[in-house]
Amino acid sequence: MARVHLAIQATSATFERIFSMASLIITKMRNRLGPEIAGKLLYLKQNWDVVNQSIMRAASRGEAIEIE
Repeated sequence: MARVHLAIQATSATFERIFSMASLIITKMRNRLGPEIAGKLLYLKQNWDVVNQSIMRAASRGEAIEIE
């Protein structure tokens, strides 16, 4: 019973997807990206649809768009 409930997954598709995205962003040509910028780029890439919808919604209402 413990083997079923406490088993460790051999792989995780979520982490594999993130590492795959990271390898597309952090390349030999972009090897000087700091961890903060690289993290923000990964966040935007993973959540682009949600971020883009929020930006478009705010723009259609004439609201200012604040990016931190």
